[in-house]
Amino acid sequence: MTRGSLAEETFTLSPLAPPATGVVFGCSHEYISGFNDTDMGVAGLLGLGRGDSSILSQARQGNSGGGVFSYCLPPRGSSTGYLTVGAAAPQQSNLSFTPLITTISQLSSAYVVSLAGISVNGAAVPIPASAFSLGAIIDSGTVATHMPAAAYYPLRDEFRRHMGGYKMLPEGSVELLDTCYDVTGQDVVTAPRVALEFGGGARIDVDASGILFVFPVADDSGPSLTLACLAFVPTNSPGLVIVGNMQQRAYNVVFDVDGGRIGFGPNGC
Repeated sequence: MTRGSLAEETFTLSPLAPPATGVVFGCSHEYISGFNDTDMGVAGLLGLGRGDSSILSQARQGNSGGGVFSYCLPPRGSSTGYLTVGAAAPQQSNLSFTPLITTISQLSSAYVVSLAGISVNGAAVPIPASAFSLGAIIDSGTVATHMPAAAYYPLRDEFRRHMGGYKMLPEGSVELLDTCYDVTGQDVVTAPRVALEFGGGARIDVDASGILFVFPVADDSGPSLTLACLAFVPTNSPGLVIVGNMQQRAYNVVFDVDGGRIGFGPNGC
């Protein structure tokens, strides 16, 4: 949730395209999020959705940019990512595409695709099809992946089964995250592989940096701890998954809006 002021300005998204005039943007004075985005280095949000207020929709009205954009979210601070508007550059031969779902009116501003299944270490997690009945939103503005309880708990339980070599904290130790491990002093943490499988054969083999939140926690009774928490959370929204930006890391994600599809390519940045 945010409160703030709206203003208009002229935006130039590409030196090859004319400026877009009268673009509305916001300056937030109060912002509340389930995750502490300030500590994560987040300075703001860039609207990339299909709604009229997004920077893409407003720029297209000014004939700047096209019906395609792509990005790669870097897996670590030392890496470099990119955002391209009006093109799917850089071109990759390893892109796999899944069709956009545009028939759900209440999700008309989101990018919704069909989620076919989730696997852990190559084995399919037993999740009822009803857990994915409304599809999956590909959302760069959400941090962790949110999913219905019917999907989350089978995933979580299978993930825990592969993490037996680490000390798990009691549930409730970390707000919003129920599967956390004390990894203090460990230079390498090995988590099981997680893959998201979409309609049409597209998939995301989640980068290692997108499976666990790893962060320090001050301990008043002694030295600080380092925790690693599963970067998925349960929701009360039946049938709808939101694929967050952590699970998209290191992928070239291509939004071919005019073509009605989204593509995923590993090793994008």
